[in-house]
Amino acid sequence: MHLTHLSLTNFRNFARLDVDVPAGPVLLVGANGQGKTSLVEAIYFLATFTSFHAFHDRELVNFLAAREALAVGRIVARFDRGGEHDLEVRIIQEKNGITGSSRLRKEVLFDGLKKKVGEVVGEFTAVLFLPQMVEVVEGAPEERRRFINLAMTQVIPGTREVLNDYSQTLSQRNALLKQIQEFGGDQHQLDYWDEILASKGGELIFGRIH
Repeated sequence: MHLTHLSLTNFRNFARLDVDVPAGPVLLVGANGQGKTSLVEAIYFLATFTSFHAFHDRELVNFLAAREALAVGRIVARFDRGGEHDLEVRIIQEKNGITGSSRLRKEVLFDGLKKKVGEVVGEFTAVLFLPQMVEVVEGAPEERRRFINLAMTQVIPGTREVLNDYSQTLSQRNALLKQIQEFGGDQHQLDYWDEILASKGGELIFGRIH
């Protein structure tokens, strides 16, 4: 796969950027605060639809543009993967006319057509490793699982849905367990959630081994 063109609008500190990306290794050189990390962040966002550098997507919208009632941060890429494709992500921040509060939503277009995130994951692939990610090697197993999970969502169809199901099931099971511990009840109720948890967990383990 080869990223051939990248366009950013109101993304991080970029008000506007259009750049052709040459084939082969690319070295980004510049002073601090010039947007090197933001450029890498934008590319990785196209692959995972999540940021490695922000707690919330609203942080990705250019802070000057975000002052307006409607602000749109856009990442547009053209890439070659056995054929040329276009991928666009819009991070839209808009104010509620009644309360004045702002809400954020995300739109994804693949080859000009609106798609759900789950339908596009895996079309554009990327693996990221930063100096601060040494915790993947030296830290807790949770960091390694998260790193592998992000790669799996790109190459194994349905992984994102399995991860969501596992997380929701675990929350439901923990809530029921707490309720039984505090107020009593039939512990056999846990069997239903244990079965789903084991099934979804098994799929994730198999994917990680693969």
